Amino acid sequence: MAKFFVKLELRALTVLEKIALANLMVTKMTGNANFTAPNPTPDPPLADLTTAANTLNTSKQAVDAAKTSLAQAVATQETDEKAVDDLMTQEGRYIDNRAKGDKAIIESAGVGATDEPTPVGELPQVENLSLTHGDNPGEVDAGWNPVANKKNYTVQVTDDPIGSTAWITRGNPTKSSITIDGLISGKKMWVRVCANGTAGAGAFSDPAVITVP
Repeated sequence: MAKFFVKLELRALTVLEKIALANLMVTKMTGNANFTAPNPTPDPPLADLTTAANTLNTSKQAVDAAKTSLAQAVATQETDEKAVDDLMTQEGRYIDNRAKGDKAIIESAGVGATDEPTPVGELPQVENLSLTHGDNPGEVDAGWNPVANKKNYTVQVTDDPIGSTAWITRGNPTKSSITIDGLISGKKMWVRVCANGTAGAGAFSDPAVITVP
C-alpha cells in the first residue's frame, strides 16, 4: 500500500495564504478523532499554532500600514521635489537673463555654466542607403544609417546620375528616413544622401536606384 505524506509547499504561499492554511488546519484538527485521545495530542498544540497565526496576522497588518505610510511619504517627497525643481529652473532663467552669457556671473550664483561649444569635425559618408516603394504611386521610401552629431540630411534625386548638375534636392529631414513623393511612375530614379553638421556637409552616400511605382 502506497504511503502518503503532508504537502505544505510553504515557499509558494503568501503570508495571507499561510495564515489561512494554519487556521484551516486548526479548524479541521479540532475535535478530529484522528488527532485526539487516546491518540497522542497534536504536537505542537493547536493553541500554539493559532497564537502564531494571529501574531503573524498582526505583523502583516503592521507591514501593510507601513507600506501605505511609505507610499504616501514618497508621493509627498516627489511633490516637494518638483516644487524645488520648478523654482530652481525659474531662478536659472533669471540668472541667465542677468548674466547675459557671462560665465563668471553665472558661476557667482553657485551654479555651473555650460561648456563652450566644440565644433564637430567633418561628418562621415552616409551608409547603407536603401529604397523601397512607397504607399502610393509616385512615392519612394528611403532609409539609411543615422549619423551622429548631424543637424539634418540632404536628400537628392536624379534620373541621370552621370550629369554633373542633374541632382535635385528633395528634402532635408532630421531623421534617417524620408518619403519622396511626386515622382514619375515607371521612371528609374537614383537617390543619394549626405549629412549636414556645423562644419558643413559630409560625403554623399553611394547612389541607390529604384523604378518608381
